[in-house]
Amino acid sequence: MTHNRFGTILALLFTLGWTVAIGVSLFIWMPQLLGQEPLFHEHGREYLPFVAQNNLSWAIFHIGATGGLIVLLVLISHLSQLRATSPIQPAMHTLGLLGAFSGLLASLIDQFATPVLARWQHGNMTVAFQLWETIEPFRDDGLKTLSFLLLGLWTLWIAGVWQQPENNAPRLARFTQFVGVSLLILGLIELAIPLPWRNILGETGVAGLTLLLLPIWGTWLARWFWQRELDG
Repeated sequence: MTHNRFGTILALLFTLGWTVAIGVSLFIWMPQLLGQEPLFHEHGREYLPFVAQNNLSWAIFHIGATGGLIVLLVLISHLSQLRATSPIQPAMHTLGLLGAFSGLLASLIDQFATPVLARWQHGNMTVAFQLWETIEPFRDDGLKTLSFLLLGLWTLWIAGVWQQPENNAPRLARFTQFVGVSLLILGLIELAIPLPWRNILGETGVAGLTLLLLPIWGTWLARWFWQRELDG
């Protein structure tokens, strides 16, 4: 399989995973969460019952998100090869992988641990809430924030691929830079802004729209790889 065909497949799988996750979030969860207070996601006694009531959609969401992040690990290595002559390529490649792995670990914890705690609340309410309040800051404030920041830096760097003469695609380069800046802003909001404004402005609020850019970027990337394959 050629480099471009493999890149096309990776980009399409990444797009599919994130489209599934975003679809669940927008069309199943958002209608249920409209009108909830900004701190809803921080209160286990309110949030865990929500998870328990959405067991099927929770699984579907995380199949998409986790699958997309697994593909992203491979896609980062695949794309980073296109900037092999950059003196900072090893460092940026590593940052990208660390960012994707942090996001993947956060998704896996959420996929498998949170539903268990949601079930425990019925018979072991105190234990379930204590465990959730211990795990969630590490997962959400730690791993996910680190993922946004590192992936933002990597995305800004990888945009240079499409500024090279042999890969001249200025619109894709600018859009990739926009995605990178948006991820960095999201990470900085999650890192620096206190609650409840973090939830209003961050991932569960305005800046969460950044994640809608990922399937668009993946589709554009697949189209670029496939065009390279056709051009020979």
